[in-house]
Amino acid sequence: MQSIDEVFTTLWQAGVLVVLTVFVFLQNWREALDDFEACAKALEGSHAYHNSKGVALAKLGRDQDALPEFSKAIRLRDSVPNYYLNRASSQVALGLDSAAEADLTKAIQLDRDMATAYFLRASVRKRLGNLSGTRQDWQEFLRIKPSSRVAPDLRAAVEKLRAAGY
Repeated sequence: MQSIDEVFTTLWQAGVLVVLTVFVFLQNWREALDDFEACAKALEGSHAYHNSKGVALAKLGRDQDALPEFSKAIRLRDSVPNYYLNRASSQVALGLDSAAEADLTKAIQLDRDMATAYFLRASVRKRLGNLSGTRQDWQEFLRIKPSSRVAPDLRAAVEKLRAAGY
């Protein structure tokens, strides 16, 4: 919580500096405050702002609070696969596996080489009982990251699933 508070404190201080700087040049408090308000609205509407806020909340274990921030980022720019991946990570932490699978599928549609999305979706699918989908996702992960440190274990798991008919 302290890191989020520090970010907002820094933003507040920067805003005050903007107001003072604009006032020095324009010699008009009303104009300075209008510019400050415009900066605040631009920041609030920024998709990157919402994603960053969601990441900060998720790192603090506040996934329930992070979900709306990721959703706002996606509404503002739905073509960024990492926003779906981030929201899915919070959904997984909250046990919302079906929603996480849908978001991870969207992330993969946007970026077919997003190894992390395949890896996470495989674990979600495994929990959901979709072992065929788990095997396919692990294979895609291995295609993208063949020398990953988890590759030997995943290759063995893929072979076990294949041998079991999945």
